[in-house]
Amino acid sequence: MPHFVQLPSDSAQYLLDLIREIDSDTKYTERQRGYTVPKLQKLLKDPRAARLAFQDTSYLLELIDDDDLEEYEQIREMTRETLEEIQSLQASRFDEMKDIESQRQARRAKRQPAKELQLHFEHTSAQV
Repeated sequence: MPHFVQLPSDSAQYLLDLIREIDSDTKYTERQRGYTVPKLQKLLKDPRAARLAFQDTSYLLELIDDDDLEEYEQIREMTRETLEEIQSLQASRFDEMKDIESQRQARRAKRQPAKELQLHFEHTSAQV
């Protein structure tokens, strides 16, 4: 699996157009646009200029699901595939981080009995 998935400029433009044309006006979408639109504008100029967060990709995939115009079918499917790749990469990264944290906890747990024993000896030697 690649470590970086690049959203092409034409996909960024398609998504910006889609937001402008069909996005609803709710508190959720207003807040999400505030996060996502600036990133898409940066990506439009330079595909490596910003990274989409998991919430961005979910929001954009919801919009794509609502787009049913035939003339956008090709760009819609290419963009959907790219966003799904990004989400998959984000999910695997999240799993890696969970695994790293569980490894840290296991290492700490291994040292805990030794630390308790050391504290016991320090305590008993201080009494003598």
